[in-house]
Formats: sequence, structure tokens, C-alpha cells
Amino acid sequence: MTGMRFVASFGLTLGLLAARVAGGETPGPSCIGGQVEVTVSLRYDERTLGDVAGLFLQVGYPEGVSVPGKGTDASVRERITSLLDPKFRLVSTDEDGDGGEDRLRILLVAPAKEPLPSAPIARIRFDCEKPPKAGAFRCTTDQVADGAGQLLRDREAKQVACDVAFAAPSGQPAAAR
Repeated sequence: MTGMRFVASFGLTLGLLAARVAGGETPGPSCIGGQVEVTVSLRYDERTLGDVAGLFLQVGYPEGVSVPGKGTDASVRERITSLLDPKFRLVSTDEDGDGGEDRLRILLVAPAKEPLPSAPIARIRFDCEKPPKAGAFRCTTDQVADGAGQLLRDREAKQVACDVAFAAPSGQPAAAR
């Protein structure tokens, strides 16, 4: 009898998930072990803009999701894993919004004579009370600089974007998302 309940429950879960996807709703991740992970990617056309050597990323996160600590505390830094070669510098700080949106601010700098890649750049692990909705995280770029250290003009800087996507939790297979 217990096996039948499991099969029925599993079938219902799959049915609800299929209905959400068919209805255009992208399911968010589960809050496995009270945590959720995201991957932040930098996106721009390197042929058009040339060398992008540094910038700030701002990753806004929703209510019910948090990073322990504040500012540049070790507890904040240990939640962000660079996906880049160690020669690239990634420095993060948590900026709690005091009633506004909470966000992580990440400085990303390339080594001399090498551009930042248009690729996944960091993985961030958040604590969560409940699963966040798809699209709940926001990412923006700011103060985009070229290889000479000069800020790009607004028109060019707006061509450098970032995305946030849910990741499978560390140690979990991708199917457990």
C-alpha cells in the first residue's frame, strides 16, 4: 500500500511540473537542505566590444533567500565560487538593502592583456526558507572598463550583460534540480 502511495504522489508531482512547463511557467529549484545555488554568467560579444577587462556585477536576490554575514565577511566570500581561471580576480560583498533589495556586488577583473570571458563566471550558494521562483534573481553590470582601464561609454557598456540561472546543488546530480 505504501508503494502505491509513493507512485501516486510521484505521478502527481510529475503532472504538476509538466502542467507548469506547458503553461509557460519555468519551475524554480527546490530548497534542498535549506540552500539553493545559482550560476552567474557574463554575456557580451567580444568581437564587437574588444577587451572588457573589469566591471561590477550586482546580483539581486529575493526575500526568503540570504547569504550569512554582511559586507566582505568570510561567511559571504565562502558562498561565492569563481568558475574562472585563478588569474582572474573576483571580489564580493553583500549589501543588505535595509528594507530594499538585498544584493551581492562582485568586482571582476581580468589579468593584463586578457579580456573577461563571455561565459559562466561564478556559482553562489544561498540559504533559503522556501524555493525561490524562477526569475527571482536579477543581475546587472556597472562600471564596465576596457583593457586600458577606461570606462566604456554607456552605449557599449549596456551591451555587457549578466544572467542568473539555477544550478544543481553541489554534490547533487543535475537531475535533482
